[in-house]
Amino acid sequence: MSKTAWGKPTVKIGAPDTTGKTIPTQSLQTIINIKEDSTKLEVAEGDEKKLKGEGGTTLDSRRSAPTAELEMEAYILKDEALPSKLKDAQVSVLVVPEDEATSGLFIPMASVSIAESWSTAEGASVKIKFEPIKA
Repeated sequence: MSKTAWGKPTVKIGAPDTTGKTIPTQSLQTIINIKEDSTKLEVAEGDEKKLKGEGGTTLDSRRSAPTAELEMEAYILKDEALPSKLKDAQVSVLVVPEDEATSGLFIPMASVSIAESWSTAEGASVKIKFEPIKA
């Protein structure tokens, strides 16, 4: 048993959840052959806007909402197709850690972006990006 949610995750996608509350359990498709250490969630702070008074004094400030992006790379192997749901404009994403007793990640609704790649060192692969959308 690990203490943190690291290691080899299982990434599943399904129909988007417009309520933002229900984790899907049926009709999920698993993304297979994920490149080692390529799955990561990056969150960026929102932009800060300051209200400045005479002399440069900050009178007030606020931040816009943060943005997030979940990305990974997956190898395309012979006779193993990518999940058909990746062709959908929006999906829900479930990241289950190697140790299922630790906390995972659920994105109820995300847009999907895929960029194909190929090299002599690694062959064919795709970079998959999920950008959360407010449900």
